[in-house]
Amino acid sequence: MNKNRIYLDNHATTRVRFEVLEAMLPYFTEKFGNASSSTHQFGWEAKSAIEEARSNVAALIHTDPNNIVFTSGATESNNLVIKGLCESSNKKVHIISSAIEHDCVLEALKSRKNSCEYTLLPVNSEGIVEMDILKNAIKPNTALISIMFANNEIGSIQPIKKIGKLCKEKNIIFYTDAAQALGKIYIDVDDYGIDLLSASAHKFGGPKGVGFLYINRRNKNIKLTTQMSGGHQENGYRSGTLNVPGIVGLGTASKLVNEQFSDEFWHLFNLRNKLFKGLMANNTGITLNGPSIDNDKSVIENKKNMSAEELSKLLKRLPHNLHISIGKLQAADLFSRVKHIAMSSGSACSSNVATTSHVLEALGLDDERVNSSVRIGVGHYNTDEEISEATLDITSVLKALGSNNA
Repeated sequence: MNKNRIYLDNHATTRVRFEVLEAMLPYFTEKFGNASSSTHQFGWEAKSAIEEARSNVAALIHTDPNNIVFTSGATESNNLVIKGLCESSNKKVHIISSAIEHDCVLEALKSRKNSCEYTLLPVNSEGIVEMDILKNAIKPNTALISIMFANNEIGSIQPIKKIGKLCKEKNIIFYTDAAQALGKIYIDVDDYGIDLLSASAHKFGGPKGVGFLYINRRNKNIKLTTQMSGGHQENGYRSGTLNVPGIVGLGTASKLVNEQFSDEFWHLFNLRNKLFKGLMANNTGITLNGPSIDNDKSVIENKKNMSAEELSKLLKRLPHNLHISIGKLQAADLFSRVKHIAMSSGSACSSNVATTSHVLEALGLDDERVNSSVRIGVGHYNTDEEISEATLDITSVLKALGSNNA
C-alpha cells in the first residue's frame, strides 16, 4: 500500500507558501517589466515591487531598506562578503570563522588564502562556539568575524549577541549567515550588533534562487569589492537584471513570517518536540546530536509571560530541528525503508558528495554515530497527523532492524 508522502527535510528547502506563489505570478506575465527600465510604466511597476519587497525584508530584521542588497541567495552573499572583503583590502587581513560553517563560507575562505589568513574555531559538544576561545583568536589585523547564526545540520544557535558586543568593542566587522535562523528566531540586527547578514528565500517559504545581504551602511569599515561586474544594480554591489518575481516572493515570504512569527514559532516548536518525544519513548537506540532539547523547558514555562520573539532567544537549538543517530544502523538503512518520508543525513548542498559531515566531525562524534545520523526538519505545512505517522513508521523500522542491539 502506498503511503502519503511526508516532507521532513525543511532545512534543505521549504515548500513555497501559497500566498507567495500568488504574489509572484503576475510578474511572470502582465507585470513582466525590467526594474531598471526607467522610461515606461512596465519598468516603474517592477521597480515599485522591488522596493516594496526590500521594505518587507528590512522589516523582518528591523533595519532600513537601504541596507538590503538582493542576491541569488546566501551562497552568493557569503562569497561576496568573504571574497569582497579580502580583495578590497590593501593588506593581508585576518578572518575568524568556525569549523561548522556552511561549505560556501569555508570554500570562500580557502579560495582567498593568499590574500587573507583565517582561523577556524572549534565548537563544544553542542556545536556552539566558546566566547573565551573566540576572544583569544583575535589578532591585531582581525577584520571580520564570520559566525553562522544557526547550524544547518544540528541546529545549534550561536551566542550572536555576545559576539556582536565583542566585535563592537574590538572594532571588528561582524558577519552572520542566517539562512537557517531567519523566520525561526527573532532577529534585530542592531540589537545583536550584526554588520552583515545573509539569507535565502527558499528556507522560509519563498522561491529558490533569490536571497539578500544586509549591509550596515553606518559602519564605514565595510568595503566589499563586487564579484559581479555589469550594470551596477543594487548600488554597485551586485550587477545583473533583478529577478523581479523571485524578489517579490522573497518580500512576501518575509512579510508572512514577520506577521505570523508567534503562530509559526509554536507550530514548529511543538511539532518538533512531539516527534522527538515519540522517537525517544520507543527505546529504539536513538541518541541526540547537538544541543540538548531539555533547554526548551524554560521556553514552555515562560510561554504566558513572554512573547514568542523573546522566547526564541532562549533557545540553543532551532525550533524545527532534530538531529539524531540511530544506533548501529546506517542512516541509509532507515531511508530505504521509509521512502515516503523525506529526511537527510546532512547538508543538502553536500549530500551528493561521499564525504563525512565536517559538522559532526567537529563535534567529535565517532564513525558509528556519524554514519547513523539523520537530520529532520519540520515545516510550515507539516501537520500533527503527519508527525504521528512519521513517528510510528520510523520507530517501527528501527525496532524491526534492531537499532539498539549490541
